[in-house]
Amino acid sequence: MSLRTRINGFTAWANLRLVPYDSLLNNVLLDLTKGNHVQQLLHSMTGKTLKKLQSFEGLTQAQKVTRIEWFVEELKKSDVVPDDVKVDCRMFAMKSADHVFHLLWRLVAYDIWFTWERMEFLQQDNDENLSEIPFRWTPEPPPKKKKRRVIRTSDTMMSGFGSSSQVVQDATPSPEPEGFEQFIGADRMKAAKPHRPKGGWYSYPSPDECILEMINSQLQLVSEGHKFTVYSLDDLVDSRALCGLINSFIPGTFTTEVMLNDRWTINLALETAGKMLYASNPMGSGDLSEADPKSICSYLCFFFMSCYKLKQSKAVINRLKELILLIQEVSGELAKLPEHLESMQDLKFKKQLQEQLEEYYQEQSNLKEAYDIEYINFWLKHIKQVQEETRKVIAQKMMERFDLVQVPRNMTINDLCMSVAVNLQLTQGSGFYRAYEKETCNPDRRIVLRVKKTKQFLDDFTGVEGSRNIRDLLGIPQGEVYVLEPALYPEYEFYLESMSRNKTLKTNSTFLYQVFPGNTTQWQRLFFKAVRDGDFDVVKKMVLFFSESHPNFIACREANSGNTILHVAARFGQFNICKFLLESGCNVNAKNVTGCTALFFAAEGLHRRVAQLLIEWGCNTKIQNFSCQTAFDLMRHEDMKTSLKEIAALWQATVPQVVRGRLDPLHRVVKDHMLGIRPMADISARCLKGSTLMHTAVHFEDITAIKNLLKVRVDINLRDYQGATPLHRARSIETLELLLDSNADVNAADNEGNVALHVRAYGENNKPSFLDGIKILVDHDADITHRNKKQLMPVHCAAMQGRKDIIELLLEESDDLIKSEVDKEAIDSPPSLPYLALAGNHLPCATWLVQQGFLFKTDECNRIIYKILKQEVSLDERAEATRFLLKNGGLVSLKYPGGDTSVHLASRMTGPTDVLQVLFEFGAKVDGVNDEGSTSLFDAMKTNNFEAASVLINQGADVRWKNNQGHTALDLIHDYDEWIACTFFSDDIIARFKAYKLKNARDLIRNISKKLNDDAHRMKSLLRQNMPRPFLSLPSNLATSPGNGGYLQRGTSPVPKFPLYGFPALAPPANKAGFGQLRQEVKFSHKLALPPVTIPQVNNRDTPQPTY
Repeated sequence: MSLRTRINGFTAWANLRLVPYDSLLNNVLLDLTKGNHVQQLLHSMTGKTLKKLQSFEGLTQAQKVTRIEWFVEELKKSDVVPDDVKVDCRMFAMKSADHVFHLLWRLVAYDIWFTWERMEFLQQDNDENLSEIPFRWTPEPPPKKKKRRVIRTSDTMMSGFGSSSQVVQDATPSPEPEGFEQFIGADRMKAAKPHRPKGGWYSYPSPDECILEMINSQLQLVSEGHKFTVYSLDDLVDSRALCGLINSFIPGTFTTEVMLNDRWTINLALETAGKMLYASNPMGSGDLSEADPKSICSYLCFFFMSCYKLKQSKAVINRLKELILLIQEVSGELAKLPEHLESMQDLKFKKQLQEQLEEYYQEQSNLKEAYDIEYINFWLKHIKQVQEETRKVIAQKMMERFDLVQVPRNMTINDLCMSVAVNLQLTQGSGFYRAYEKETCNPDRRIVLRVKKTKQFLDDFTGVEGSRNIRDLLGIPQGEVYVLEPALYPEYEFYLESMSRNKTLKTNSTFLYQVFPGNTTQWQRLFFKAVRDGDFDVVKKMVLFFSESHPNFIACREANSGNTILHVAARFGQFNICKFLLESGCNVNAKNVTGCTALFFAAEGLHRRVAQLLIEWGCNTKIQNFSCQTAFDLMRHEDMKTSLKEIAALWQATVPQVVRGRLDPLHRVVKDHMLGIRPMADISARCLKGSTLMHTAVHFEDITAIKNLLKVRVDINLRDYQGATPLHRARSIETLELLLDSNADVNAADNEGNVALHVRAYGENNKPSFLDGIKILVDHDADITHRNKKQLMPVHCAAMQGRKDIIELLLEESDDLIKSEVDKEAIDSPPSLPYLALAGNHLPCATWLVQQGFLFKTDECNRIIYKILKQEVSLDERAEATRFLLKNGGLVSLKYPGGDTSVHLASRMTGPTDVLQVLFEFGAKVDGVNDEGSTSLFDAMKTNNFEAASVLINQGADVRWKNNQGHTALDLIHDYDEWIACTFFSDDIIARFKAYKLKNARDLIRNISKKLNDDAHRMKSLLRQNMPRPFLSLPSNLATSPGNGGYLQRGTSPVPKFPLYGFPALAPPANKAGFGQLRQEVKFSHKLALPPVTIPQVNNRDTPQPTY
């Protein structure tokens, strides 16, 4: 047992007692005897305020001992501590650990028994009963006792005569009034416990036995608790126990089936519980490994007392929501009754309704008086935030896959695993240690690298998609023993697999082990198994668990059959699981490898409710599998087939009508469900192209349908295909008020993170602002500064639409909160309010925002100027917008891609030259040069922008400037006649156009002639290469031939002559005859094979080719 473990456990319990006094201890051993903590603890335990127990600051040691004695005496008087308990107050005042923890353990035991005898009452699920009696551990203060002065006459002679004979006795307190209860409703809470010992606390089980009973009893409420039993406090090292306890009070926080049973999970569970319950000293895996009974019991006492309080608080909120709906129903029934009733039965019915309404109002009032509703809502919101943060931590660790452990002292790997609960299951019992020196690596030794810069782990054995072999990455030969030297790779941290678990790790060294696999394959198998077994809790937790880290996890399929998780749920008739999967986004029409949807499996298995559910969720009943069969063709039950076909036909006829605004079919569906004529399998189904009946009724402002749906207890905060609640769709005052009065969550966010205030602030296109609706939402505590996933607040949405009136209202209601939030925004995200207004073509709103002090962020003006110049944003007053931006920090001297200036881009713009002229107003240079050496005049000429060219020339653009290719801007004109005919230029410029026109024509003729001559020369060269050369005569000396044995005559040749009839005639010569004639003769030659001649197209190399 370590002192640190006891301090953590007892400090957590002490802080629970001191929370109402805004006092928190960091160390109960050192801080308890400081300030007024002892006085506050006494009041928390007894309800009494002992005034003489003042602050301990500045007291002598003897005075502190005296006050500790008073403290113990009051505890005994209130029966918190038995009379036979001996406390050494002197040692307590000296902060002796044994004596302090001895007394504190007595107080903890009191709280454990106090909670244990109320356990059954606090575990019930009936919100009405659970919220009836508040769970409080501080007793009510006793009523003040009236003191009586007793006067009697003394009979002794020594007392004198007259008044001197009267003796006044000390005032005696009057007895406590009958019926006083320290804990209101305590007997009713205790009565819920069966077989409660009647001998009082002395006959109760020991505190640790009570804790174990509470643990096992609470674990039975969740699925993971059915798989094991906690027999001793040592078993709490199993992370399933801690995660199961947290899930029993806060469902969906942990998925024990996915998380490794080890120290990382234990520490995360304890840290999460500490954050949710405001514990300043959370326990750790090392504390649980030591298994000190008193410290663990102290922590679990704090845990159960806090969690039972949380459970009751949630029941109070749920009951208040239920009461609102009940009051609405009864009020609606009363409103239907006529003012004057004649029959006695109607009068009696009206009286019953009035009495019932009065009871509901009274219960509502009692709950608000007995509980701090505002704090409960704040606490629940805080818990939800912690839950989301925990899921993000888990998602991040899933990406990392490994965890690092700092070794506390010299120990072996085995000892480390035992002391801090390290689980090496995923690496088959092997761990990894940090290597600094040279190490010999066998071919099968595993290596983990950690990139120092990014903190990313690299490995080749966890199954990460796209992972690279570590030896290839390091350049180490495969299949050979290699001496690894980490110093040669300074960018990595090396963790090498330990070949023995008996290896000794040094103090403060780093140990690494795997906590998550690299892919979801094994989790997918577990997911399908949970669906087949009908384990709804596991399915729900896994879907929520992977929703952030692996969004496509719910769409996983079986390897061979291609079945989705919805197919499997439908095959086994798991209605609740099917409903949850559909709500979570499963594709109802997904097909397997045989072309079957989930409806085929439900029909074949005769699961009527599941089949009806799928039809209501929009399943296509006409889909055929690869055998050309529909789902109804596989159904063997004729009555069931007929019924489902009727339901499918009903929805096929209803959906198009309701979507077009005809609400009679919607009323009929709701009424038939209420009366049981044709009940829906799921009244909350997204049966109208992704929308529910409630969303559709709200959209069309059908108050009657909304009230009827509320009567059948449709969730007022249910989601449609975009994750929006009905409140997001409300467009009228009456609808908005009805939803809010029915407990609609005003701050519920859709899939994009938008709350209803975002939607109403943005409004509808071409419709006035919904100011009254905004006011109602704000009055119902809508979060004005809530940010969606793009970090936009409602005021940003209003700016996007240029709704100045809404911005003014939000600013007025926020009391400078919006301004402070905007000032704290990052430079890159989100955009500023003026930027959003101007990008939405709302220049007046942007101007007003700047006047109100909402300025552009760094470089925003330049970005939107670039969009204007590139015509990527459409503005009605683009020149005025450009002038506004340049006045508020925009620059005209920037360089854009390709070296273009703003004048270059403006010269290419279509339409009027207003933006170009504004740029010159702010000092833009007309002859700026881009990377091609071209000025803006080149762009104007190239794009035939007469007006822009005229403005540039009037601003002094140099018409003689040549680019990198040696061309002027006038060389790029396509049609000189158009430029000559236009009226934008002076006579001097027109004369230049005419001169360039003549020059261009001359150059074109020269280039064509040159090209033809080049082609003729090329053809001559080809013919010369292919023509045979004439044979030369031999010299006059004789040649002898051994073959004929004699000499030939002088001038004869031994080589026979070639016949000439096969060659074309070459007269007249090529330089005199026509070139076409020569080609014709060559064409008909059958003895001479000439290569094909390709004549290139004419290309005027002197004329630049414009590029766009």
